[in-house]
Amino acid sequence: QNYEKADFINLEDKKRIMLSITSYSDDPCDIIAKREDGKRIDVEFRGKFFHYKNRLIQVVSIKDITERKKAEQALIDSEKHLKLSQKTAHLGHWELDLLRNVLIWSDEVYRIFNIDHKDFNATYEDFINSVHPDDRQKVEKAYSDSLINKTPYKIEHRILTKSGDIKYVLEQCSTDFDEEGKPLKSFGTVLDITERKKIEQDLIKSEEKLKIEKERLKMLNKIIRHDLSNDFIAINSAVNIYKSTANKSMLDEIINRVSQSLATIKNYRKYETFLGSNQNLVIIDIKQLLETIIPKFSQINFNITGNCKVYADDALRSVFSNLISNSIHHGKSNEITINISSNNNICEIEYSDNGTGIPDKIKNKIFDEGFHYGKSGNTGIGLFIVEKTISLYKGSISVIDNQTEGAHFLIKLNKAISS
Repeated sequence: QNYEKADFINLEDKKRIMLSITSYSDDPCDIIAKREDGKRIDVEFRGKFFHYKNRLIQVVSIKDITERKKAEQALIDSEKHLKLSQKTAHLGHWELDLLRNVLIWSDEVYRIFNIDHKDFNATYEDFINSVHPDDRQKVEKAYSDSLINKTPYKIEHRILTKSGDIKYVLEQCSTDFDEEGKPLKSFGTVLDITERKKIEQDLIKSEEKLKIEKERLKMLNKIIRHDLSNDFIAINSAVNIYKSTANKSMLDEIINRVSQSLATIKNYRKYETFLGSNQNLVIIDIKQLLETIIPKFSQINFNITGNCKVYADDALRSVFSNLISNSIHHGKSNEITINISSNNNICEIEYSDNGTGIPDKIKNKIFDEGFHYGKSGNTGIGLFIVEKTISLYKGSISVIDNQTEGAHFLIKLNKAISS
């Protein structure tokens, strides 16, 4: 309760945190904290002030960023490794006598190509045959252009070693010409950059994973704010009704919503654990997922047909919960039909309700952040979350136009191979 007495943060970090959250700044403050079990973790503190009913309210979020820090450190270590490999790389030299078509390689070039001296005839054609088939045209063009333009060239390409391995090399070449402009001799260097390429590819993958993780965490933050806001609005309404009517059924509604809010927070912790330990999506059975959601909406008659397994994560639960909540609160529906089918590698989910439907004039706006329509529009964040979450799975959601009543959506997700 007394922040200043917290024994899991050292004194200097306490001062930094207090300075950060009392300076009206939204900038995060990163520290190292100690858990009850003695494990040290990286933690981000971020404070925000806002006015609410003529009062100044301060909210401080505390986030475990240990995995993110590990990923950032891995990037730094990879960059150091890249610089080190560049310094220690060996450079091979070659010389091509164009009049006699004789190619001379240094020992380092033979080592790079993994070729024994006696196995190589040392002609330009033999060299080209050692280049990866997909890169031969590029190498031949670079050399040809350099002879025509009488200019050096530098090119990265792949080679095939005698053992069948693929290596990346950086090749540079220049040519001597006689007084009539006829090429006499070409000189070049070959640098094995296979390790560098591997590190560069690992860096790109790490950066992509970090980007995806940040996007998914951002969406999860929106999800929990949205879901809890809906519960708090319902709780507040139930409290007001109980005060004015003494209707005890409102107490059951309040208890139900509180339990639902606690479950949302618990699920959110699972989401964070999932993101921290598993960068890849998992296989989810759509029908099984829906069967865990629909009991919370007892006022709705559900018709579910078909089934499919897709690549997603636990946030998919919020997608369907949002759609169902919209059908109830905005569409005034009492019946929802969900048809699940497979089309090649795509799982198609047709979602329909018997409510008031979506006006044509807003169908192209309903997935925009902040858009709301009518008195029951609330914050307008629900369908934005739905669309963004599905896009993180490389899927899509669209409105189906037809002549029947109600709202109709088509969701497309990548089908799991095992299904």
